[in-house]
Amino acid sequence: MTSEQALLSERTPLLDCIYPLGVVLLLCPAFAGVSIGMGKASHGICQSAAVKNDIVLTVIPAAFIGVSILYAVLLFFITPPTGDANTFTMPLKWLAGYIVTGMGMFWGSVGLGDISAVATITAAQQKRFKTSFFLLLVFGEFIGLFGMIVGFMLGLSNRQWS
Repeated sequence: MTSEQALLSERTPLLDCIYPLGVVLLLCPAFAGVSIGMGKASHGICQSAAVKNDIVLTVIPAAFIGVSILYAVLLFFITPPTGDANTFTMPLKWLAGYIVTGMGMFWGSVGLGDISAVATITAAQQKRFKTSFFLLLVFGEFIGLFGMIVGFMLGLSNRQWS
C-alpha cells in the first residue's frame, strides 16, 4: 500500500476539502484584486475628471478591472469537478488551476488599477493618448486572461476525479 493510498483510506475528509478550498482560492483573490484595483483607479479617474469630464475615461478602466470577476465566475461554472476522488493527483491539478487563476485575477486587477490611475490623467490631458490608453488596458488585461487560460487547461483536463 502506497503512502497516498494509506492517507486516502484513513483521511477521506482531507480530499473532500479540496473543492471548497479551490473555490475560495479562486474567488477571494479575484474579488480582492478588483476591490484594490478599483480603489487605485478611482484616484486617477477623479483627477482626470478635474481636467476633462469624459465618461469613457471612467467606464472603460472600471470595466477592464471588473471583468476579472466574470473570468473567475466563468471558470467556476464551467470547470466543476465530477465524481469522487480516489487519488490526490487530479484534485490537486484542478486546485492548482484555480489558484493560478485566482492569483492571476488578483495581480491583473491590481496592475490595471495602477495603470488606470496614471493613464486616465494623461488621456484627459492629451487627445492623442487615447489609443495608447486602450492599448495599456488591453495589455494589462493579459495577466488575468493568461491566468484564466491556465485555469481552463488545468480545470477542464482534471474534472473527472473518479
